[in-house]
Amino acid sequence: MSAPASAPPKPEARCALRWITPLVLLPAPLWLLFAALSDPGPVWRAEYHGDPELSGAAVVVSERRLSRYWDRQDPSVVGGFDVSSFAVRFDSCVRLREARQIPFQLVATGRASFSIDEQEQLRVDAGKERAARGAVLSLEPGTHHLRVEFSGRGWPSIALNASLDGHAPVAVPPERSARGVTWFQPRSGPEPCPQD
Repeated sequence: MSAPASAPPKPEARCALRWITPLVLLPAPLWLLFAALSDPGPVWRAEYHGDPELSGAAVVVSERRLSRYWDRQDPSVVGGFDVSSFAVRFDSCVRLREARQIPFQLVATGRASFSIDEQEQLRVDAGKERAARGAVLSLEPGTHHLRVEFSGRGWPSIALNASLDGHAPVAVPPERSARGVTWFQPRSGPEPCPQD
């Protein structure tokens, strides 16, 4: 004995389904559009060199966050440079609407320095062990140039973390930046982070 066939939906129900489906799916494209418009894209300009002294030919790429780790599973360095003998210079710009006290943390396996507007703020010289240095830095309103120079040792790693919202420091720039804070990639030339 076969099961009774279900009755086809009434015309009114089919009409309602045609309107409900787009209404339910509408938030997905809007959310994607909002995410695309609010994403600043890669804000770090990374200049990789095959020499620990940041000399010689360079390969320049854009990176979203300053948090890199090289190990046996992922030993490849941009430009095909040897993982045990390379250096990289990271540059980014941040625009602040008002003065801020920002906790920064520089973490590295190797040698690294962090500067703001050409003034060194933090330095790590850790050899083959990972080390971290941190400080709460005062930044005035306006645009600031951030730079990290790094040469790795052993299986190298580098990260610059910051807290702009009172929570634990995370890789710069944070996923959700604080209100009044804008990150952008620097230009080449004498003024990498132009003022407004």
